[in-house]
Amino acid sequence: MSLARKAVRGAVWTIALSVGSRAFGVIVTIFIAYFIAPEVDGEVKAAWFIAFTASTAMRFGLDQYLIVHQDADEVVFHCTFFMVLLGVLSLGAVLLFGDLFATILNAPNLHEYIPLAVVGVGLRRIAAIPHRILIRDFRFRMAAVAEGASEIAYGVSTLGLAYLGFGGNSILIGNIVQGGLLLWIVSMAVGWQSWLRPCRLSWQRIRDMLRFGTPLNFHTLLHIIAHTWDGLVLSYRFGMSQMGLYSKAYSLADIPASHVGEHIGGVLLPSMAKIEPERRMDVLIRSTAILGVLIFPMGVGLGVIADPLVRVLLPESWQGVTPFLMVLASMSVFRPLTWVVDSYMKVTDRTRLLFLGELLKVGLLFSAIWFAPGPVWAAAGVGLAFAAQSLFLVGVLAVVDGVSPMRFVPGFLGPLMACGVMAAAVLGVRFGLRTVGLDSAIVELVVDIAVGAIVYVPAAFLCAPAVTRDVIGLLRKSFGRGRAGTVG
Repeated sequence: MSLARKAVRGAVWTIALSVGSRAFGVIVTIFIAYFIAPEVDGEVKAAWFIAFTASTAMRFGLDQYLIVHQDADEVVFHCTFFMVLLGVLSLGAVLLFGDLFATILNAPNLHEYIPLAVVGVGLRRIAAIPHRILIRDFRFRMAAVAEGASEIAYGVSTLGLAYLGFGGNSILIGNIVQGGLLLWIVSMAVGWQSWLRPCRLSWQRIRDMLRFGTPLNFHTLLHIIAHTWDGLVLSYRFGMSQMGLYSKAYSLADIPASHVGEHIGGVLLPSMAKIEPERRMDVLIRSTAILGVLIFPMGVGLGVIADPLVRVLLPESWQGVTPFLMVLASMSVFRPLTWVVDSYMKVTDRTRLLFLGELLKVGLLFSAIWFAPGPVWAAAGVGLAFAAQSLFLVGVLAVVDGVSPMRFVPGFLGPLMACGVMAAAVLGVRFGLRTVGLDSAIVELVVDIAVGAIVYVPAAFLCAPAVTRDVIGLLRKSFGRGRAGTVG
């Protein structure tokens, strides 16, 4: 099977299982809103964010190093050893300073949630090594099954515990169940002996890991801070309840990017590691265009249907999610480029440039939240920060590799035009429904989704014909009887 076929099939399996399990997770998130108040949800999220950030601060790109450097058997044990050691140190510090975090964030119950958050984060940290081994070996289906099964286990356990009255702890216990099941599945799939087999530690290997991982560690840490501490800063300025609304909207708006774009980026990393260096730029540009066709309609569509979606799914106390969701959905327009360039930069050993891009985004993001006149304006600043990072990365490619930014325009402009047609059709039909007095949220939601799907497909063929045909051709070659072409 060609590399292109393996990559596409891996991406499809990963996305399909991830979206399916995530859809269940969204349903759970919605029902949990009936049992947990926004301020409690905010404190639980804060505990998880603190533990996850501390763990990320001591990760040093070990799981990424394992994928990129496939030439030595001792790599796995080195990565496993330091992943566990550094995890114990970082998460131990969180337990030690839990009361201090509660005082700083003015969250009196925060210290009660931190121990459970530490256990959940620790389990996922250990599971990262065997999970990345599956990715390295192109066993995308097994990796996706493990992620999907653990996501479903999280949803079932969390919802059941919330119904039984466990409150905020139900979310964190659900994360422990998720992390434990993920660790067990991926470890059984890889084989315990294949990633726990000890060997002598090599100073040369450690130095190489530090050279690769130190800038990547700060890049990843900034990335996690941007995706977690934004809510904490927002809560400091506007209150824990507003953080709960913002976090709920963010989790919904992030679905297209995280559960489609991020997984495709994860498939691209091991794929680009096997592609000839002179062909990687062409693959990057082609992948960006394909992601635009797939993700733009999801993000734009989610923003368009935010009002009826929230009215149908969430209780009255959570209706404030709507304006946040409308604004945050715009992030999906810019993030596909970020994920693709991320894989390219890691393979070409330019992790310092990734760090600079992430530093720019974090600086703009927190500045926007801090100086915003209101919480929704702060959310708009988050979207602008992601846009600035994408433009910076395009500029970096122009300077470092001499790639004209105009090569990316067709892959963005065509899908965006198709999304504009889709959004206009949906809003027009909704206006018509309200004009005739049919102001039912459930009817609007069903009609909006149907109209958007019906309009976008022909609009994509009209506005972005080459890229749309490319997507269909890749799927046919990967799952049909015909022979797959090569990446290029």
